Amino acid sequence: MKKFLIAGSSLAAVAAAGSAGAVDVTLGGSIDMGVEFGLGKNANNLAFSSAFNEVNLSIKAAHTTDGGLMFGGAFSLGTTASIEFDPYADAAGDKFLAKRTVDGRTNIAANLWNVSGGGAVAAAQVVSVKINSSWLGIDKGQTEYSLPLGAFESHNICKFAGRGSIESQARSSYAGLYTADPSGRYVGVTGKSGVTDAYKLALSSVSGQAQYLPAGQYFRGLEVQVSASSPTDTSSYALFSIGDDNNQLLTSRGAMAFVTNGSGSTSKSVSLKATYAGDPSGSTASVVIEAYSKAAVDVDGDGTVDVRSAAVFAGPFMEVMMASSETKMVVGAACLEGNEASKTAFFLDNAADVMTVSDASIYIEGGFGKLTLQTGSYAGGVTSIAGAGDVADINAGGLVVITQGVGLFGANPYLAVDLAKGDSLGALEVITGGIIDMGDLYAAVDVALDNPSDVFGVSAWDLGLAYDMGDLSLGFATDSSSDWGLSASMAIAGFGVKTVFGSSSSGDHTKSGITYSVRASTALNGFKLALGFDQDLEPTVGVSYDLGGLVLSAGYDAGDEGGSLGAKLSF
Repeated sequence: MKKFLIAGSSLAAVAAAGSAGAVDVTLGGSIDMGVEFGLGKNANNLAFSSAFNEVNLSIKAAHTTDGGLMFGGAFSLGTTASIEFDPYADAAGDKFLAKRTVDGRTNIAANLWNVSGGGAVAAAQVVSVKINSSWLGIDKGQTEYSLPLGAFESHNICKFAGRGSIESQARSSYAGLYTADPSGRYVGVTGKSGVTDAYKLALSSVSGQAQYLPAGQYFRGLEVQVSASSPTDTSSYALFSIGDDNNQLLTSRGAMAFVTNGSGSTSKSVSLKATYAGDPSGSTASVVIEAYSKAAVDVDGDGTVDVRSAAVFAGPFMEVMMASSETKMVVGAACLEGNEASKTAFFLDNAADVMTVSDASIYIEGGFGKLTLQTGSYAGGVTSIAGAGDVADINAGGLVVITQGVGLFGANPYLAVDLAKGDSLGALEVITGGIIDMGDLYAAVDVALDNPSDVFGVSAWDLGLAYDMGDLSLGFATDSSSDWGLSASMAIAGFGVKTVFGSSSSGDHTKSGITYSVRASTALNGFKLALGFDQDLEPTVGVSYDLGGLVLSAGYDAGDEGGSLGAKLSF
């Protein structure tokens, strides 16, 4: 980090603010480059998966006035290879890629007549028109959305296991399990009997009776024999329907799936049009298959669709991990649902990395306390340990306003509000709490309020303690979800050990039980070596060498089945 002293002068109406001052500016940053590799059950050899490069720059400024008032700010610059953005949405919630606006319209064109009397009304005398229950005038803006995105279905995936059957089949349309992996919605096969035979085999093995399902993906398609008089001849074929009740994948446990079109509709007529792909003589027939693989799923067999637009896979059994860390073999149906369409975000991959600004903040501090405005999230005063102490946090959706007061005996209360765009008063995210810092002893509590209008409505809370005793540091955290965590670290003569121990409660689809990790590190002649393991006995190893600003590093994590090699320059 480099510090610069920038001198300047200012004029103010307040005498105390008056004269020459100095601003401390701190510049820092890093350049991090390297490659990632995989080595484990998913990569049976040393395979380099991807390369990474990150450039970060942080700028901080601070100043103290003659009157003792402190103020400053900070922001970070970094490179990114992709940009996340939200689509435009109108009042109805429909999504669009583009928005056009016109501000301050300057004219109204009209040809108007009184309802009673028949007299003409001069257009120049009209200043506002009520359209669609809204008054629109020459001083009003207009917004129009274009390029509709339609409904974005989540990427759901399901597994059917056990005994099952596929009900009926027509002569030229099939519902079955496809043993190959179709590259897309449409699958074209031109004289490839191997693919066609595999498709028919998987189909016939479950047709008509309940027996153990073979491995494959559920789909419905149309198989047609094509003949043409010339290589350029095209032929259109009759419509066929998908998604009807006559082609269903059923299990003996009550689950049911039926193929739909891409929008999730239960029926759609499709016209198959194939281009002749035979030999130049024009006499060779070809096989064309149009396949649909998105399905609606009734998980419990109660007649209600539970999951839509899902890719459904099947097999004789499936393996699931329980919250207790047990692994079980089960039959039936299970689905993984993606994010809701309303929370869809879109990404652009850039040809070259672009700079982004993040973690911008401004503060002013004095005898009254401290006021901070920032764009980043706020975790309050409690530090999370082993997943505990992180329920009363603010995940920034807009501008986060933080006020910190000055209390007695090292106690400092605070109030933080997320001013997210479009939020009503009752929807604002608010946390409050306090910090007690007595040097070696540190305590903090965070409380999430239901909304600002109900100061007694508590939705979540965190509690944290920390104590430093020479080379030994202890920490504790707990929260309203009944999670708790302990941490202990010690550093003696260049050798350090840190252990984390915690317990997670049993929530929906949440792993519960005791978790722990141990990490040991040492340094020798510029080299740093770190070894660790967790409750699954998955080891991690890392080694680095510091050249004085430039750090060379290598590491491997058995839990992630991969590691990285890289270099990082900090300044």
